Amino acid sequence: MPTRKRYSPEAIQGIIIACLSTLGFLYLSVWLLFLPFIDDDHHVRKFFFPGEYKLIVNVLIRMGGVMIGLCGLTIGVALMKKKNR
Repeated sequence: MPTRKRYSPEAIQGIIIACLSTLGFLYLSVWLLFLPFIDDDHHVRKFFFPGEYKLIVNVLIRMGGVMIGLCGLTIGVALMKKKNR
């Protein structure tokens, strides 16, 4: 009987984050790229925000990504400095 591979909690957390990021990317891609070509009275439009929010959501996501990147960079630099002492 073969044994099943057990994933660590960190691996499961990474898989969940990767899946959520992929779903978010697909949602925003459809919203920004394909929704302008769909009629206003189509039933698919009820799953998406109104078009006025496109710029706001895009800017907030980019700012959030930059902030997370800067926090990660700061923590990484601090850890490297601590390691070199």
